[in-house]
Amino acid sequence: MFRIGFATLVIAIVALGAPVDATASPGGVRIIVQRWTPTAPSIQKNDVVLDQPNLISDALNSGWALARDKVCAQLKARAGAPNAVAPGFSLYDIDCRMAKSGTLTVIGLSGNSLMLDYRLAGNMFKATSTQPTAAGSYADPCAFVSYDLAADTTVHLDTLAVDAFTAKIDRVSRPDSCNAAGDIAAFFAKTLHFFGGPDFLAMAQAALTITQDVSTSKLNAAVASFVDPLRTYSKQYVTQQSWVLDGDLYFAFAPAYVPQPLSASLGGSIDIVKTGAFVSAPDCGIFAIIGNVQTGPQPIVNPKSLATGPAPSVDVGRTSSSGVATDAGEHFVCTYRETLVPQGVPVTYRGSGTIDQIGHVSHVRHPVNVKPEGWTGTEAIASSLTGRNFIATTTFDVGGFERAVKPGTRLDRGDPARANVAGRIDPAVNERSVIVSASSTNRLSRVGLNPQPLPPKVADADVLDGNARFARSDFAGASASYQRSVDRNASDAIALHNLALAHARLGLTDRARGEFERAGKMARKSGDIATADAADRGIIIVSGKTLAPR
Repeated sequence: MFRIGFATLVIAIVALGAPVDATASPGGVRIIVQRWTPTAPSIQKNDVVLDQPNLISDALNSGWALARDKVCAQLKARAGAPNAVAPGFSLYDIDCRMAKSGTLTVIGLSGNSLMLDYRLAGNMFKATSTQPTAAGSYADPCAFVSYDLAADTTVHLDTLAVDAFTAKIDRVSRPDSCNAAGDIAAFFAKTLHFFGGPDFLAMAQAALTITQDVSTSKLNAAVASFVDPLRTYSKQYVTQQSWVLDGDLYFAFAPAYVPQPLSASLGGSIDIVKTGAFVSAPDCGIFAIIGNVQTGPQPIVNPKSLATGPAPSVDVGRTSSSGVATDAGEHFVCTYRETLVPQGVPVTYRGSGTIDQIGHVSHVRHPVNVKPEGWTGTEAIASSLTGRNFIATTTFDVGGFERAVKPGTRLDRGDPARANVAGRIDPAVNERSVIVSASSTNRLSRVGLNPQPLPPKVADADVLDGNARFARSDFAGASASYQRSVDRNASDAIALHNLALAHARLGLTDRARGEFERAGKMARKSGDIATADAADRGIIIVSGKTLAPR
């Protein structure tokens, strides 16, 4: 095994599709440095400062090339000693052939060490042996054996130290003879026993051990070629990524975001378009202005193609906006101030808001579209900036009783009168009346309207106060204000209608139904058809009953 220890740099290796089986690896190294600054976040360069294929495997092969001949020389000297095989058996014509290069294979990860296997296959040792008989040299047996070598070393990137290059004999083949004499049984056992037994293995391993250090200088030089840049960039750049991809090593460095002082501020107005959702001035507290600042370059997701992903960012700022919006004629206006904004770096601002749409069966919170008006929405602020306005619009209409009711026919399966379903609301219904078939006795499908309180015909402080509270969804407060007006003037159909509406929003449907009925009767008696129709619609909403045509 060949282990690369990651110590001081503490580089987390990310195995992209970590292999279950070993895969052939060239051992290349690529280092990428991302050039980026928070003051110009849209500008980014991904510089490849080192890109050397086969760097590690080439170093291992180069180091082994220096050791190979010396290992063979040591092995020949030891094996060629007199009586090395057995008394009377000495080796000569020794041929030691070792692989010129090896194969680097990624095994996997273990903690913060990268496990690699460097294997030298196809090594061969052949020799002829003397024999203690009167027979001539033609009878000397010849034998050979083939084997692999597996390299084992640790490269420490923090110190650039490489442990002794240790090659161990592995996968030894069965010894065989290489001449006719080698087949002679009398010599076969002696010679092949030496090659296949512990004697030759120990002798070969000793030769490897003696010369193992000669390869470390090449490996050290190769490791230094990419560790030195790693050290440099690890000091300058805090953010870093690492990969093992198809057996190669990839390192990417990016500058860390240094938070800027949160001393800048932004201010302006939020113009609210008057629609059915905003028939009354809303509370400015429903709006928020949010800043977003980019905190780093787009991260590299593929070190081969240099493809990048979404840039990291963080929301910043605190919105100050409260009170009821000011009526400016065609629109309402809220003022805001955004504080705790980073100083001197581009911040992109977006607005948000919600408004409640409360019906007789549901309470739905709808988003409000809040977008920059007359500017891009991005600013780098040195200290304070004003006049950055937003415009708020809604995508739904809650015009309530002033809108036509146009539901389709629906069957309420819980209605005992469902067998008599025949009527429906006329699609041609006008703005002021609800027309239902005279012969229909069925129940009208529930309609999700969102009615609003009616303005008083004459100045009434309690009704006006109730309407303002209703717009802020303070239905309990609104009902108290309307009740004071009703207590003061029991014949005020508008105040009673608005009180019924507030009670309906509070879920007091039975009470609201009775108040709508009384308000309708009073309004019709006084000739106020608009209020009477509004009360009738209120009855439809809280009870679902069809009104007889009048």
